[in-house]
Amino acid sequence: MAYTNHEFALLDCIGVLKSLGLEFQELSFTKGSLSFSKPYLDADFLARYTIINEPFLKIEHYELIMSEGFRMRRPDKEALVQSALAHYDNTIPKFFDQIVEYTYQNALRHILQKEKAFTASFLLSINENLRHFSEALLDFHAKEAMA
Repeated sequence: MAYTNHEFALLDCIGVLKSLGLEFQELSFTKGSLSFSKPYLDADFLARYTIINEPFLKIEHYELIMSEGFRMRRPDKEALVQSALAHYDNTIPKFFDQIVEYTYQNALRHILQKEKAFTASFLLSINENLRHFSEALLDFHAKEAMA
């Protein structure tokens, strides 16, 4: 049985969380059912990561550091702008920074609350943000093409 687009999107979300440095102690995904135990973060975790939601989103300016507490370097706004300029033919939707920050700040908030197990609804909420962003960009470019 083939996965639906919705189920593939859920798997993509798991990939996004893994790229944030999460390791799942137990993960199983079968059609119509997702279950996993609490994720954990390695105390010595230090990683740069790239998240690509092709062809709409590419972010590679975050650095996560786990040491005496947890901190996140704010994205380099100028680097994000230059990346967006190149990627979107010199046009940037005004909500670009907002959707990026909203999505990943929420992800980090949940990572920090490690006592709470991740839920399918949380994974879907991340994907919903990316989906809305993708659809808005498609609409943006369609309007640009007709202008």
